[in-house]
Amino acid sequence: MKSKYFKLQAQMINVGIVKGLTHPETIKCSQELDMLINQFQKINLVNSEMEITE
Repeated sequence: MKSKYFKLQAQMINVGIVKGLTHPETIKCSQELDMLINQFQKINLVNSEMEITE
């Protein structure tokens, strides 16, 4: 998951530099990155809750 995060982050930065921060492709990369971060946070939350209940 971390490698996908860094790949998306690099892609977003590159697209933002070349096409601009408000370009639809940059925004799409940003939204995909947001979804990945949300998934990661949910996984961490579930793991934390499991540790608390054990």
